Amino acid sequence: MTTINIDNGIFAYANAWEKQFECFLDFIGGHGERKTTFVKDLSLAEPFGTDAVKDTDRRVFEEWMDNVPHIAEYILSLSFKANMWSVHAEEATDERMKDRCDEFAQLYTELFFSAQDKAYKHHEDNDEAVSYLFQYLD
Repeated sequence: MTTINIDNGIFAYANAWEKQFECFLDFIGGHGERKTTFVKDLSLAEPFGTDAVKDTDRRVFEEWMDNVPHIAEYILSLSFKANMWSVHAEEATDERMKDRCDEFAQLYTELFFSAQDKAYKHHEDNDEAVSYLFQYLD
């Protein structure tokens, strides 16, 4: 696993996360063309702390909740980030880094489950939207 760090600048950091997400999507297949830059948006928030990530999450739902393909990709982005931060925590070589990785892994896990619940609830009267979410996220 390649460790992503911010030593080369915030945009290189965010782009590295984007590339890993692209590889992840290629590996799992069946998700079609990318529609968003949500992984990059979340990654740009990370150096500013968990509150910045939570703010990004809030803004995504305010702006994109009614766009089912976009919100589905966002939920998948949260799952990806949770899993990757968990892997980074396992590989961390010092306690401070492990704690930081664990903090982000826990945050993204909570955001993922919350996002799933919000999306299904918001679209519960739209069978087509619920079906899309289920197929995309399963």
